Amino acid sequence: MPETPNLEKCMEILKKIGIKTASYTTIKNEKEIRKKIRKIKFPAVLKVISKQVTHKTEIGGVILGIKNQEELSKAVMDLRKKLTNKVRIEKFMVQEYVEGFETIIGIKKDEIFGQVVVFGIGGKFTELFKDISIRVCPIDYDEAMEMIKEIKGYSLLKGFRGSGANLNEIANTISKISKFAIRKNVLEMDINPFIVNEKEGKAVDARILFK
Repeated sequence: MPETPNLEKCMEILKKIGIKTASYTTIKNEKEIRKKIRKIKFPAVLKVISKQVTHKTEIGGVILGIKNQEELSKAVMDLRKKLTNKVRIEKFMVQEYVEGFETIIGIKKDEIFGQVVVFGIGGKFTELFKDISIRVCPIDYDEAMEMIKEIKGYSLLKGFRGSGANLNEIANTISKISKFAIRKNVLEMDINPFIVNEKEGKAVDARILFK
């Protein structure tokens, strides 16, 4: 059976290959919040960690806009109450809230071409807009930049009536992911969203499936 790491392990893998991630800590219950409070940045996001959960938002496994320790404690209790009978909860991830453009960077296994890298508009709009570009892995920085320019959302990313996104950060990340996929024989991978602002880009959520 293919190996499917949980969210925490996926984030650790990304950091090891040089991908920036939103800062986070993990807790098993609300009692551990006080012990790890110094590692938590508010406003925060709470996510359930479970190998049984692929899309956390679909089961209500994400709570946004947590402003302080009291709200975090309540959010942990609420998630546990709602999900205990649905999935096996391993831990909870408490993550910094990152502002910027939501993009997706992923890997798919094509029957003809093998591993391909995908880039496009991410977050909740991924399926709605289907605004993506694709290349056969691996690719370099220049090819990754061409991928960015191909999508319809490029005008938003480069800056339209306001701040744009750090395109260099996106291109470097796409290239790194494409090479990692070949090196480690990745069957599927989704960094969604990879949030980018003027300064930097950070992976906020990830799913990796190895052969």
